[in-house]
Amino acid sequence: MSASLIASLSRLFGQQERSDCSLIYYYNAITVAKDLKEASAQEQQQCTKAKAQNDAEQPAAEPECETAADKELEETAGAPTTRSNKRGSSKATKPSAKRRKTVQTQTRTQPKALPDDSTALGDPLPAHTLVLSGGSERFRAQLDRWVEEQGYGAKPVLRVPLDNPDDLSHALSAVKFMYTGKLDASDAATLLRVRRQAAYLQVEGCTEACDEALLALITAPQPSQQQQAVGPLAGVSQLYGCRDLLSRADMAPATVRKLLDVCRQQLVKHAGSADSGQQQQQQQGAGAAPATVPSSTGGQGPIGELLAWAFGDAPSLMNDPGARKQMLALPAAAVEALLRCDSFATDSESTVLLMLLTWLEVNPSCNAKSRQRLLKLIRLAQLSDTYLFRLLPRLTCPIISAEELPFLQEYAFAPEDKRVRMLQAAGSAGYDVSSAWYRAVPRPSPTAGEGSGSGGSRSYEWSVRAADLRVAVQLTESQEETEIVFGKFTSSGPCVVANGLEWYPGVEFTKGKDVAGIFLFVKRPSMLQLNLTPEVPVLASLGPYRMEVYKWGGGGHREVAWDDTCTDDFCEIGCGWVAPDALPFKRTLPSAAAAASISVGNVQQQQLLACWAPYLKDGKLWGCLTLEKAGP
Repeated sequence: MSASLIASLSRLFGQQERSDCSLIYYYNAITVAKDLKEASAQEQQQCTKAKAQNDAEQPAAEPECETAADKELEETAGAPTTRSNKRGSSKATKPSAKRRKTVQTQTRTQPKALPDDSTALGDPLPAHTLVLSGGSERFRAQLDRWVEEQGYGAKPVLRVPLDNPDDLSHALSAVKFMYTGKLDASDAATLLRVRRQAAYLQVEGCTEACDEALLALITAPQPSQQQQAVGPLAGVSQLYGCRDLLSRADMAPATVRKLLDVCRQQLVKHAGSADSGQQQQQQQGAGAAPATVPSSTGGQGPIGELLAWAFGDAPSLMNDPGARKQMLALPAAAVEALLRCDSFATDSESTVLLMLLTWLEVNPSCNAKSRQRLLKLIRLAQLSDTYLFRLLPRLTCPIISAEELPFLQEYAFAPEDKRVRMLQAAGSAGYDVSSAWYRAVPRPSPTAGEGSGSGGSRSYEWSVRAADLRVAVQLTESQEETEIVFGKFTSSGPCVVANGLEWYPGVEFTKGKDVAGIFLFVKRPSMLQLNLTPEVPVLASLGPYRMEVYKWGGGGHREVAWDDTCTDDFCEIGCGWVAPDALPFKRTLPSAAAAASISVGNVQQQQLLACWAPYLKDGKLWGCLTLEKAGP
């Protein structure tokens, strides 16, 4: 669109000049929730369809209009309806029967009058069909429906429900974007609210503009004069302050992940120097007040809250390679602030200890005093019994003295009244019971997030390459009695970290059997350096979980071929659980002709892979490990 046309459209926003339709916003507390849900689902469907069409068709660009902007507006003003994929290049036409049928099936019937339980918000907004139909799929459909129901003589009146009267200004900003191509919002909260309305109204380009503005706000190298007093984390602090809006902004999960990734980058750069009194705090020991960062409102807020929000809970952090790498790059002061934060959630304190030991291994320059201060922030009394009784006493670099450890182990499992007496008696032994080691309150449990199921469960997709399956079958045919093939998790790599241990999925083959087993192997993380003399078995529990393997029907339809649910079982570290008769397959090789459809390797390899054909998709066997939330 030419600059002169943009300038003319900007002048027309909200003006009666050349107005040929109007918008009425109204508040309806009964029906609006359904409207917003339907609009969100329709937006996701349309985005997917539009991307596929653009990739397939790649239409040629339309020639730029050579007429002056005012003349173009005069020629198109008053048009009964328009269609366009670009503002300023629409052609006025009468809706075809096919188009009317599409509108009828994809949009709701618009009431001719406001419902009795509705309240109009503000005065009707003068608008222009050229702009609305060219800039919003929702308005385009409403205009088509209006013409179909009312004919060409009536002036269209488009009614839009809002779920909150306070959102009127944000909805108007989204409409104004269609006229100006610019946002009139600068802070994170307003940008998220405008984005939500833009997604609801399907304003083309507005959600993307809001996303770009949010990223620019977070990464701004030179804060505005208003933000200079807040510091380099001003944008991160703003987004944290309105974090509840992220889940209500109709934002794609990938966009949320991108925002959090950029926030973490800023925290890695600036969290260590966020508070001018940080160095003094480091010298005061474990009982010092938490580090602070200026908030967007001018007050002081704990930086640990920013870190816990941006990095997520401990298991999610350890199972996200990108977030884990950023955590390892945090300065010691930021790690200390994160461990002090009471909102930092975890599945077990064992995972928090593993996270800290991983950081210490990657940051050997951390001096002994800082190391001990960080270790004092681990809630040792909340460790799993596997860690507290089997792993902690055997660490080559002890965290707690051999004299104090039995006292803490007894304290961890003592009833409340006994704990009180033990703390009173600990002073004479010189134990620092004011440290986090003796915290009686566990950290909060992780909340449901992306990829989560009902009740806060976490699902991790895994796969095994068909080529690895082929090798395992060959080995059990020739020499090995049993062969295990390990898989990889899609999001976290070879293993999933849970309860402070590493868990690996796999498939087990046994010589002479026409059925394969599903294996879940548990391993001690390498940063847990232990004194293994004398060698004793160590048992561990994953907690309640569900394991699945899929098979594939026609058209790539997925079905559960096998599943197993475990409530709370124990296995020895270095071993694992196995379901020996999970996946039947044809060990007898099919003919070369029958295996010809498997276009991998030679004839023998094709035959071996054909045995597994029902379980394979994209050359892999697929499954899922779901960790259920333990407890009430």
